[in-house]
Amino acid sequence: MHSATTLSQVEDAATDDTTVLVFDPAGNLDSSGYDRLTSVASTIVVVEPDFDALNRLAPHVSAAGAVSAATPIASGCSVPAAVRAETIDPTPTETTKDVSFAGSFRVDGGDALGCFRTGTDRYSFVTTRSDGRTIDLIGSASILMNDGVDRAGNAALALSVLGQHRTLVWYLPSIDDRPVTGPPDIGALTPGWVTPVVILLVLVFIAAAFWRGRRFGPLVVENLPIVVRAGETREGRARLYQRSSARLRAADALRIGAVGRLASATGLPRAATAVEIADAVAAATGRDRAAVHRTLIDAVPRTDADLIALSDDLAELERATAAAATPAPPGPTGRMDA
Repeated sequence: MHSATTLSQVEDAATDDTTVLVFDPAGNLDSSGYDRLTSVASTIVVVEPDFDALNRLAPHVSAAGAVSAATPIASGCSVPAAVRAETIDPTPTETTKDVSFAGSFRVDGGDALGCFRTGTDRYSFVTTRSDGRTIDLIGSASILMNDGVDRAGNAALALSVLGQHRTLVWYLPSIDDRPVTGPPDIGALTPGWVTPVVILLVLVFIAAAFWRGRRFGPLVVENLPIVVRAGETREGRARLYQRSSARLRAADALRIGAVGRLASATGLPRAATAVEIADAVAAATGRDRAAVHRTLIDAVPRTDADLIALSDDLAELERATAAAATPAPPGPTGRMDA
């Protein structure tokens, strides 16, 4: 006899003539595990089978609750193992009542045969066939336990059922046999009605967009209600500067415009710095470099009069630069053409 706690151990111990006893009170084995058992065992004896075991190995057999008949129970069938046992006592003992449940089965057809009737169409032992294998179902583990095997014909039934083949594997499934599953994905967590509703909303959105979109015509170019001259804009900004006494800001605006024009007049790129432009203007006009720098960069107007004076200086500097950059027209040569 071999003992096993995993399916791999059962497969290693099994031969071509093997009985596998399965007792799985914790429900560690699922339908796929029983599929693997049917591929290695000649006979599978399932003690107190759960729903997965019955559904996979004996689909025509269902659980029928606890044993209700008085014990011992007569075999009442022609199965050799049951005939040899004559009677059994499946009720739990004092030491097994916490781990064993004296269950019974109901046979709903097929080739299943029930023995040891415990009530109307209820049996403590059922034998059937599945995938060419013999499947024996025992409703109470107490029949096989130490303090219950010596009652009535429990020992005879145990020996007959478990001794059918040369090799016996006593298999108690462990948690290692549980199927490994990951966390559910979003599809598994989403109710079934969500997808149709989302599709319906998308269709409604498309229909609404098509319906409303047809109302839009081509873009229309509209004329401005009024035309504002550049001079008025300049004067309005100047009044704002005057009202807020923002003389330095006004001076900066004047300088920015003047520096840009002076750069063009002296042939410098727009990326030239104010210092470079001031040096070029001083060189072109022959004026004092410090005075030009003060006008274009350093001077800070304190009063409105200072701001007006700075504006005049900038205008004068622009005129001088333009005059210096413009070549003088040729003078008379004293020659008369015929």
